[in-house]
Amino acid sequence: MVERGTDWTNASVVEFAAGEDPVTKMEQKARQVVLDAVSQGWQGPPFDPIELANIMNISVRPNAALADARVFWTNDGYEIEYNPHRPRGRVNFSIAHEIAHTFFPDCAEEVRNRSREKRDEPNWQIEVLCNVGAAELTMPAGSFPSEDDAVVTIEELMRLRKKFQVSAEAVLIRLVKLASSRIACFSATRFPRQDNTTEYRIDYRIGSSHWSEWAMHRAQRRVRSEVLDECVAIGTTSRGSETWEPNDLEVHVEAVALPPLPGTPNLRIAGFMRPASEAPDLGGIDYRQGNAAVFVADANAAIMHIVNDKARRWGPQGFAQALRLEHRSAYNDYALWKKSESPEATSLGAVHMVDVGNDNKFIVSLVAQKGYGRSLRPRIQYGALDMALQDARSRLEKADVQMVQMPRIGTGQAGGNWRVIEGLIRERLASTGIDVRVIESPPRWALEWSSDC
Repeated sequence: MVERGTDWTNASVVEFAAGEDPVTKMEQKARQVVLDAVSQGWQGPPFDPIELANIMNISVRPNAALADARVFWTNDGYEIEYNPHRPRGRVNFSIAHEIAHTFFPDCAEEVRNRSREKRDEPNWQIEVLCNVGAAELTMPAGSFPSEDDAVVTIEELMRLRKKFQVSAEAVLIRLVKLASSRIACFSATRFPRQDNTTEYRIDYRIGSSHWSEWAMHRAQRRVRSEVLDECVAIGTTSRGSETWEPNDLEVHVEAVALPPLPGTPNLRIAGFMRPASEAPDLGGIDYRQGNAAVFVADANAAIMHIVNDKARRWGPQGFAQALRLEHRSAYNDYALWKKSESPEATSLGAVHMVDVGNDNKFIVSLVAQKGYGRSLRPRIQYGALDMALQDARSRLEKADVQMVQMPRIGTGQAGGNWRVIEGLIRERLASTGIDVRVIESPPRWALEWSSDC
């Protein structure tokens, strides 16, 4: 992890902070607004930002012509307009974001528009701070039940985001505020370089009360990170250990890709970190969000999926279709193998493994589904899957494959029970030292955001 320093430079931010740390100032301002509103009867969760705006004498009305939301000054005070056709969680965050804009002394001087039409680079500092404020407004103290405190993965945190209908940053910040352990959250923006590498601007970093050296809000630096490099599209997740400042500490980082800041084209990455020595044990299988048909590792890796014993080609739907589009040569090789009609190619428990590049990458097809089409019983054959996994493990070890990725194999048209399948994968692959990653499609909110980013 390589870093170089920057600073808060936006004139509005400087005026707002008045010599204090801008992130701390924003948190304090939002917290005071929340406490004042609660004392006037504002209740939750969920905490309705439209009701909060009404308490603050800010007019709110829908406007379907907007991409997202905006705030502006009228003779009667501030007014917020928002697109009512966006998902509920996005609407809540957008309105709260616009409320945070009103905390800036010069907000009335121009329309603050939460869209992607204005590409004024210095404004990113305002947008970052309004995200921090919106996180406090949509998920204030007391909105995070105690049974949800012990979040151990970024995927669990994204599920909480959906449960509470708030932003990822809101859940991250609340998690850190409640933590009784050493943990910190962060937000970063991706910047591709001309040499085909990537830098990340650390927009803010907030540490828990038990990790004071990481409570460094003025942590805006350009950094390099292999963990963050894996967050290539909105909703994809990654994790791993690497060295971050301060004190060159090795930390376990969990991250997710988020939509760009308004007015900018670059993806953001948000997440949290712990000392690597305190990282949770995930039980041998690493769950991620992303596209399982695209190789995560640069070399020595395999993509694994289940096929049926009757079809001569991979199916036209689901993961098989995605795999065929990404790896046409493997699809063609599998079709030739099935065409041979050898006992190996037609029997349950068989394995087809083909190299798809010069970097020791393979596509592994496990014949563990009996037939295809509608059926009163699941078509998965657990005994065949167990046999195929053992054969595949032997082949992977000989090929020096160190990592296997897959979707939740056998749970689609095969109708399998994931707990049983997961148990077989743990025993036959993960327990032998192979790095197993189960990659699931990003949640619906990521697809909704992607459509207009």
